Amino acid sequence: MVGDPGGGSNPGRRRDACPTYAERMTKRPVRGSQLAGEDNADETTAAALPPGELQFIERIRLRAAALPQPPELLLGIGDDCAILRPRPGEDIVVTTDFSLESRHFRRDWHPAASVGHRSLARGLSDIATMGARPLAAFLSLALPAAMASKTAWLDGFLDGLLRLAQEHGVALAGGDTAQAPGTDILADIVVLGAAASGTALRRSGARPGDGLYCTGRLGGSAAELALLEADPQRFRSAARGAEAFPHLFPEPRLRVGEFLRERGLATSCMDLSDGLSTDLAHLCRASGVSAEVDFAALPVAENLLRADPAFRRHCMLDGGEDYELVFTAAADTVVPKLIAGVAVTRIGRIILQNAGQTAAMADAESVPRIAAASLDAASVDVALVDAASVDPASVDAAQPRAPLVVLLRYPDGTTEPLAPGGWEHFRTV
Repeated sequence: MVGDPGGGSNPGRRRDACPTYAERMTKRPVRGSQLAGEDNADETTAAALPPGELQFIERIRLRAAALPQPPELLLGIGDDCAILRPRPGEDIVVTTDFSLESRHFRRDWHPAASVGHRSLARGLSDIATMGARPLAAFLSLALPAAMASKTAWLDGFLDGLLRLAQEHGVALAGGDTAQAPGTDILADIVVLGAAASGTALRRSGARPGDGLYCTGRLGGSAAELALLEADPQRFRSAARGAEAFPHLFPEPRLRVGEFLRERGLATSCMDLSDGLSTDLAHLCRASGVSAEVDFAALPVAENLLRADPAFRRHCMLDGGEDYELVFTAAADTVVPKLIAGVAVTRIGRIILQNAGQTAAMADAESVPRIAAASLDAASVDVALVDAASVDPASVDAAQPRAPLVVLLRYPDGTTEPLAPGGWEHFRTV
């Protein structure tokens, strides 16, 4: 997502972070310590711990103790494992997310509270997509040796993470700590949630004829990141509060997800972490369908209203990290325009794949983005299906899922294939 960290080079290029096999085998490793099992660390291990680690863990434990403890959590930090007992008739949903310095944040750009908030928000957003109720989080944190005995950054990180956990009733039930192998901070969050058995929302339920919806506004996170890149000190004092910071302090849509699941409104759902163009493609692929997006209907983030049109388009379609929900609902379902105080906008429809669409998508990756003003109906060879004419029951769910296509439809009726252009960790070009 972002470039090299201010304090060092990309860890993938740093030779001292990749010792040879012989160096690995001869250098005594520094062992981590489990937040849930400190009492079984022997003296040899303790001697190898970075300075202040025991105090570091105790600081986390004491602050985590102030969080609400859900009845499902029978045992948290203090033993080798946490113990949870779900309510009768519930399924447990589990997600995990990395937050890596120089990939997901930079210390010279992001306040520590933002890093902590974002680390948990990423996991909670996944829980929201399933319509689940969050229960507990598990934090694994690796700090460079030079930071282990310094509490300012850790306190700020915990401020952001624990404030969000408190707001949503999430317990910090355990985790792990270690000395990072290089100069970058590494964090991983595991979040558990619960939902009535068999009711969790999935990506795979969209059917031709469904309406396509999203929450909130799109592109705000990417726009804010661009401002941050241009002036890294611009948001150093930013804090979560009355002013919205969509990149630094994204809001997971947990209450919206639960509402959709409990009332049976959504046929499929996922969050927008990598960008609408990429995440909608994931949903369509999982469901074996295609989608048509009304470009003019997309809700624009406030910080993009006066932006250059090309930049605004990029942020809305490809920017990512908005953590809004994109979901589908049957054509006859009445979807509220406001759920739990969050605006909901219909942005398109689900359509049936056909040969014309498949052929168009085969070339979509090589088709340059075309400005709406220069696009005419003859410039895109795509055969559309009238969604209203499709009987969802006639779609054979057992059929192989063919290549999908996501289309942008403009106010003048012209269309354009929308190739995935959001974040991709392993993209080589």
